[in-house]
Amino acid sequence: MLEIILSPIRPQEISASTTTARSVALQKDEIQVYCASDFYIKFGDSTVTCTTSTTGYDKFCKAGHYDLNTRGKTHAAFILGSSTATIYLNELTKND
Repeated sequence: MLEIILSPIRPQEISASTTTARSVALQKDEIQVYCASDFYIKFGDSTVTCTTSTTGYDKFCKAGHYDLNTRGKTHAAFILGSSTATIYLNELTKND
């Protein structure tokens, strides 16, 4: 069985709150995201925003660590339901 190992590159720290916060441009489709608070995420282009309405986000995540795929989108936007927290985002690359 072939095992693919991914390594984190280009770490980002994103200050998140109850207003949308966006990542810098993403170069990889595979990302890791960690936040100590519940958060919403939406993928898109350089103008993407995220809201807590049912059509304003792609995924709701409970506090914790997630491996996600951007599906070719170039940016991620985040929003929290309340308070503030830091979103830690790493793009992932395959080890050769």
